[in-house]
Amino acid sequence: TATVRFDTNVRGVPWRFTAEQASQTVRIGASSMAYFKVTNTSDRPVTGVATYNVVPETAGAYFRKLQCFCFDAQTIAAGQTIEFPMIYFIDPEITRDFETRGVDEITLSYTFFPQIPAKTAAKVQAKAVGAPEALGAERPAGL
Repeated sequence: TATVRFDTNVRGVPWRFTAEQASQTVRIGASSMAYFKVTNTSDRPVTGVATYNVVPETAGAYFRKLQCFCFDAQTIAAGQTIEFPMIYFIDPEITRDFETRGVDEITLSYTFFPQIPAKTAAKVQAKAVGAPEALGAERPAGL
């Protein structure tokens, strides 16, 4: 078995984001389900995207999500609360890997950020210092 701990964070979105359980004890290789609640505390709909990381890093390769709210952007209406399930398992190969075979505690940390519209993201990238240039683009003189 292993203990999976859940960490929830928001950056730049007016949301309350919590895990319904702080942790779960799971059987390696068995599918498990965790629930998360998100409440939009603003007076307008807000779209956010969740990123995640797994600690210890070496366990990340063995943490498999089958269903996750982090796969897509989520739009939550003003004042709305949504419960999101997340289905996962820990690949049994974790017990055979020299670097991970003693791991018995894994933390899954999520952070919701505001979704940046595609046009805005493209403009930001184009203005970024050192942004990749289009193939065949001319470079300014002296570079």
